[in-house]
Amino acid sequence: PSASNAWVVSGERSESGMPILSNDMHLSHMLPSLLFLQHIKTPQLDAVGVTMPGLPFLVGGHNGKIAWGATSAVADVVDLVLEREDPRRDGFVLNERRECRLEESQVAIRVRAGDDFEERRFPLRRTCNGPLLNDMYPEYLPDGSPLVSIRWKLPQVQRSIGHLYRANRSETLEALRDSLMQLPSPVQNIMAADTEGRIAFFSTGSVPIRNHHRGTFPAPGWLGRFEWAGWTEAEDMPLLRDPEIGYIVNTNNQVVSPYHHRPLFHVDSAPSYRSDRAIERILAIPRHDRASIGSIQLDSKILRARAVLPHILRELVKDAELGEIERKALVELREWDRFADPDSVGALLFYSVYRAAIVRALETKVSDAVMHVFLRQRYSTNVADLWFEDGSHIFWDDVSTEERENRGVVIREAWREVVTRLRNELGDDVGSWRWGIRHYLEPRHLFGGRSILGFMNLPRLELPG
Repeated sequence: PSASNAWVVSGERSESGMPILSNDMHLSHMLPSLLFLQHIKTPQLDAVGVTMPGLPFLVGGHNGKIAWGATSAVADVVDLVLEREDPRRDGFVLNERRECRLEESQVAIRVRAGDDFEERRFPLRRTCNGPLLNDMYPEYLPDGSPLVSIRWKLPQVQRSIGHLYRANRSETLEALRDSLMQLPSPVQNIMAADTEGRIAFFSTGSVPIRNHHRGTFPAPGWLGRFEWAGWTEAEDMPLLRDPEIGYIVNTNNQVVSPYHHRPLFHVDSAPSYRSDRAIERILAIPRHDRASIGSIQLDSKILRARAVLPHILRELVKDAELGEIERKALVELREWDRFADPDSVGALLFYSVYRAAIVRALETKVSDAVMHVFLRQRYSTNVADLWFEDGSHIFWDDVSTEERENRGVVIREAWREVVTRLRNELGDDVGSWRWGIRHYLEPRHLFGGRSILGFMNLPRLELPG
């Protein structure tokens, strides 16, 4: 799934004495690519970087004066709102501050059926808070569920292209920030440097002000105190200039603490594994050049394993009933160097048992639809990693039995399941099992589904990470 990395070192940490900025917006891979390199040269602008189809200006790059890149801030700009229908008036929901209708429209979608089309119609209800999630995802909120609307606003989004143009032409970090701060969505973390030797980090746009809740759970829409109280100003958003440590790193990880920073900026951000590893690499040598900074983007050491693997191994070494293949696989896992290279046996075993244990912990507690949502949410493992730390965490218990299962029971069952599956698929030679068999990229062109156009697809590429 998509994510991003960015870091910048000051001149004090570079061989040249000038800043070096590195950015990788690794969005989902597709053919044609969502991002492409572009050199834009006009009488008013000369800039090189990356952009997206349909955008006439760069989303990241340099113009000879400044360089900038972006990572997703994972900012919390959406609330789910519980609605209560007004028992005295049909077609309304309760709201203390204004009249709030429950409106319904029909959405028609034409679907090809052979040489013809058939029209399918779907209801879409909305309140003054926004469209109903119930109609958008009925598999998650079936009939009888509470009404849940989606509160989200995009003020002045139509002016974004102009602000992006001015950002591309900026000659100072202040001008760059002034322009990009006007982009309402998506909220982005910007890493920047200039030819004066300065470095900076800031988040664009704004987030809603919630005076009486965090937005981490659905808010009661009938109570006025849970309405948004406005939007943050530029001075409320994260900003860092020229830190004494000489570097700035962001990998979609938390920028400010949700416990101490108000207004609340983000909660469901990435764990710090990638940023921690980037900082390790930055601090490993006193001065960097372009090659050393760029190599950090290709680093495949898995710090999640540093946090989670000891708990997995602690449970597996207790199992006196391991078969021969299971014992050989355990030796590979114990000796794994924590790098997720395509040839790694340990990486395949770690991620396989990690995922299988999480699935086992969830499968007796949630529906298949909720399981699907959880596993697809890119940072759901923020939560799951904490389960591994607690051997008696409630999520390890199988609620369908009278016994109270713990971490060891689930991990040992997951291990047997994983080794059996891998053995059936890859054979008895554990040393020949490889992470690249599971972790690969197989870019398929949007038109490549037809055999006559199959040449537009790319061959499978085994990948580290």
